[in-house]
Amino acid sequence: EEALKWFDKVLADKTDKNSLPYRRAASMKDAILFSSGKGEEILKERQRLMDEAGGELDEREWILLIEAYELAKQYEKAFSVCKDAMEKYPDNWELYCCAGLICQDIEKYDEAITYYKKAGNIGTYFCDEKYAIAMCYRKLEKFKEAYQIYLEIADIHRKNGYDVEAEQALGY
Repeated sequence: EEALKWFDKVLADKTDKNSLPYRRAASMKDAILFSSGKGEEILKERQRLMDEAGGELDEREWILLIEAYELAKQYEKAFSVCKDAMEKYPDNWELYCCAGLICQDIEKYDEAITYYKKAGNIGTYFCDEKYAIAMCYRKLEKFKEAYQIYLEIADIHRKNGYDVEAEQALGY
């Protein structure tokens, strides 16, 4: 309950619903609610909002709906909604990461890597796509390729002055 109050505090500021703190807080709150058995309610509410808006919601609401289906392990529906969202918002890197995550969930790692690379071409915040690609390579037991990606992440972090994060990347 206490954690939800902090998420609600961040979510109360709706001045920029596409800001990173808002998006991450909404995603994390939904994940907590799913883990506490309230996932079906969240999924129904997210789908109701989308239906009432006729699909004319912002990118964040699309992502939250995709994530809700993914958390509910309804991967085909999640991927279908994700494809619709990518058509509507082709420059949103998070949607391509969502598609990659869904592919990972169903163990289609090569397909996941393709989506993560598209996200990277658009531009992510903190090497999000590279961490995900490295994880796919690990699942495929392509450890040399995974290590190469971690080296790239470390180089990027060092160039941006994130020495601690660079060392952490090498610890994977």
